[in-house]
Amino acid sequence: MRSFIAITGTVFLFLAGTTVRSQIRHRVDSLNEVIARSKPDTNRVNTLLELEFEYQYAHPDSTLMYANEALQLSKKIGYVKGESRSWRSQAFCENERNNLVLAIQYGQNALEAGIRGKLTQETASAYELLGFVNASLGYLQEAIGYFKEAEKGYKKINNQEALSVCYVNMGYMYSNAAFLSSNEKDSLYQLALNYELKGLAIRREIRRTTNPKLTIVTTLTNIADDYEALNQDSTALAIIAEAEVYAKENGNLRGLFNQKVLKAEIAFKRGNLAESETLATEAITDEKIIYGKPDNEDLYLLLSNIYVQKKDYQKAYEYRLIQQQLMNSRLYNAEALKASQALRKKLEDEKVANEKHIQQLYLFMIGGGLVVVLFILGLVYRNNIRQKRNYRKLAIQSRQIQSTLESLRATQAQLVQSEKMASLGDLTAGIAHEIQNPLNFVNNFSDVNKELLSEMNTEIEKGNYDEAKAIAKDVTNNEEKINHHGKRADAIVKGMLQHSRTSNGQKEATDINALCDEYLRLAYHGLRAKDKSFNATTKTDFDNSIGKINIVSQDIGRVILNLINNAFYAVDEKKKQIGDSYEPTVSVNTKKINGKVEISVKDNGNGIPKKVLDKIFQPFFTTKPTGQGTGLGLSLSYDIVKAHGGELKVETKEGEGSEFIITL
Repeated sequence: MRSFIAITGTVFLFLAGTTVRSQIRHRVDSLNEVIARSKPDTNRVNTLLELEFEYQYAHPDSTLMYANEALQLSKKIGYVKGESRSWRSQAFCENERNNLVLAIQYGQNALEAGIRGKLTQETASAYELLGFVNASLGYLQEAIGYFKEAEKGYKKINNQEALSVCYVNMGYMYSNAAFLSSNEKDSLYQLALNYELKGLAIRREIRRTTNPKLTIVTTLTNIADDYEALNQDSTALAIIAEAEVYAKENGNLRGLFNQKVLKAEIAFKRGNLAESETLATEAITDEKIIYGKPDNEDLYLLLSNIYVQKKDYQKAYEYRLIQQQLMNSRLYNAEALKASQALRKKLEDEKVANEKHIQQLYLFMIGGGLVVVLFILGLVYRNNIRQKRNYRKLAIQSRQIQSTLESLRATQAQLVQSEKMASLGDLTAGIAHEIQNPLNFVNNFSDVNKELLSEMNTEIEKGNYDEAKAIAKDVTNNEEKINHHGKRADAIVKGMLQHSRTSNGQKEATDINALCDEYLRLAYHGLRAKDKSFNATTKTDFDNSIGKINIVSQDIGRVILNLINNAFYAVDEKKKQIGDSYEPTVSVNTKKINGKVEISVKDNGNGIPKKVLDKIFQPFFTTKPTGQGTGLGLSLSYDIVKAHGGELKVETKEGEGSEFIITL
């Protein structure tokens, strides 16, 4: 379980402890009562920081709100310690949210405040936090350097508790360095173990934190990880067993998750595929509960390797794709940080150049008359003030633009994935409904044949050969029907596999009428699978003279499926408004006109209002309620049709319905 983007040491950052939910709720209520009575002073700052700590893992937005309030009050009353701690809390939260550029900036602010206030504890903590963020970005040497600075600070004030955490984290950095090394793996893993065992020894000795077993859980897990990397699997499993006991006692879900992934990897390495698959699948479920989304790229790489061994290449590809997306996300954060640092360096270089230019002007003024000197000094001073103001504005705008860009990219990626998964869900439901019919026929005729064969044996024993021949003829007829419906199910499965393949962009001769008919049925059955009350009349009018045309069938199929789904949504909404007096109808037609093919999807819904008609093909615009549409379907459909050299247009009349026309 070796990946430098899954920094398990993060749970140590503030020597955190995990308590049961009722205890947390009670403490939050108590702190809120203190804040309600407090004055705007250092006590209020410290209480706000205690409150934000309680929300760090469950509610990061609340953490940021309380930490920012503490920061503003600290600045107002000149409380440098509170300022450093507030910046550090915000940096920690942004690191947890994977906003690593902001985490670096806030961490630097925390470090600057700690140094300015000569606060050894806060300065060391800021160094440690910057070590985490740099490790998350893959800058392991820089991370180790920051942890060594933190080590110096904790030794200076004899903070054994923080020092033990620092040693464990340094060990984890060397573990990741070993993972990336090509020729020093064993020595680096041994160095990592030395630090981690040193930290564990201190942790076992002092036992003075809110919950000392929490940090022991992660420490033991990291140590087990290193033994596994050194191929000492038995030792690793023994340490995992001890870590699991502590994790279960304290409700440490993250620790249990990491231990399960490590056990799955050891089982895979030992060739126990079934055990490894079971553990990894359970870990996927745990990951959803803890993080709400895929987070550990090693887990998905392991699952991909498992299914390669089992020759289930479709699942292997799906898990490898998720692992690649997680890796790309980490690389994007690293590139964003590089861009931010480059911008900052550019501003600093420009400032240095201007200051040098100002010095040259001063030398020139000394050689002139006093009047000229005073005049030029005035101009330079005013220009310098203006430039400094501009630099400050530019720096603020740069941070705002960077933050907005990251948020937009993350939102766009989530919305595109949501649209794809919604389309896949509808299609899968339709396929499941389609394949059920032939399977029912196969099962029913098989049961009948079983009974007939039993009767035939009875008749043979009685000597009634004519009756036995008649029964044998019925069995033969049933077998033909079983064969027919089995082939039909096989065709549906092949179509499903073909649809699941990623498009290669190659055009091929496609029966457009068959494509439209297939997606009409799949869309209808998909909606019926989700909502049994849904019903609509479907009509088709296909021009048989069209023949086959060259298209990327998977892409055009997605366009047709999206338009049909939108049409069904429109008539269903109108049905809910009007009632049984209204008959929802969706028509799909094709025709050949002047060497071009037109595909029409028409509904008798409410139509599209004129005020939004010009916006329907824009990305992220939708008229559906929140949570029912991302606004990407029509935008992606428009782009796909344009890429085929075609045209997608709409004709609509409010209250009567809409017709989308694809021209190829």
